[in-house]
Amino acid sequence: MTAQQVFRELESGKFRPFYLVVGEEPFQSGEIRERFIKYFAGDRAAAVFNTESFDGETLECPALLDALQTLPGLFDGDSPGRLVVCSQFEKVSASDQQRLQAYFDEPCLSTCFLIFARTVDKRKAWYKKVEETGAVIQVAEPYDREWPKWHSYFEKKSGKKIEPVAWDWIVLHANRTLSIAWSEVQKCATFVGNQDGIELRHIQEVVSGTLAADVFCFVDEVVNKKPRLAMRTFHRLVRDGESEIKLLSLIVRQFRLVERYLGLKKRGMSDPKVIAGELHIAPYFVGKIGAQASLYSLTSVRKIIQQLGEVDFRIKTGGGSLFDCFLVPYFSNRQSI
Repeated sequence: MTAQQVFRELESGKFRPFYLVVGEEPFQSGEIRERFIKYFAGDRAAAVFNTESFDGETLECPALLDALQTLPGLFDGDSPGRLVVCSQFEKVSASDQQRLQAYFDEPCLSTCFLIFARTVDKRKAWYKKVEETGAVIQVAEPYDREWPKWHSYFEKKSGKKIEPVAWDWIVLHANRTLSIAWSEVQKCATFVGNQDGIELRHIQEVVSGTLAADVFCFVDEVVNKKPRLAMRTFHRLVRDGESEIKLLSLIVRQFRLVERYLGLKKRGMSDPKVIAGELHIAPYFVGKIGAQASLYSLTSVRKIIQQLGEVDFRIKTGGGSLFDCFLVPYFSNRQSI
């Protein structure tokens, strides 16, 4: 079940006894928590007594069971029911999960149990009960094809119209991470003040001179085969605490875009709008990727992507750094690539 489907259920005045949110993506988890609290508590001061929160890491199981089995307050007749939230449910001990099983088998129908867990064991009896009588919501960073729907969502949430090219710029500079993208939208919304929209020039002004700008300059310097600039930017980024894994992932993504661009050109595609649609980027960026693609052949870029996969393994297993495993050999052999 998706978060939007759950929200529609709440809007219709219905809720299930269990909702399990699984995953490590913080923005969607926060939105779900906020929406449930608003539904059950709203602006009614008394309704706050009908919501309770627990943390799986420090959980006292008897207190959670008492909260789950407590009926809504009689003084708050407008409340749809009680909301009980438990974060980090994956840290609840096996014995406590077993003690909670009786509640999962026979839940209190006036209580909504909202559970957050990074991972779950789907073989557990309590999980199967949640699937049977509740809903499981998976949260993760969006796939490329899913980002357009977040464009309209962030526009509604921020109250600002976001220019399409500005949106693509935000997504790229956020490394396709929802929480970072929302942070950038918030900064830009504050920057434009009473203006109705966020444009590319606003994004560039806000991002200019920040670590995020340096990161994308570095990626462009690598793909554009500018060793002196790339090495200088790399050392500055590492000195400032930037993650080598993040830098590597952005380099891989850019080379994959170049690879796909070359593949589309080989198939005879030339219209920037068509290419942009195939690459899931704004037409604004097609020219830059085309210029980068002119420096490579399809065979050479595939060789680089394969090499980057090996580099990823070596970095994650402590076998080297991005500098030693990729940048030095890449720039040393750039004439033959």
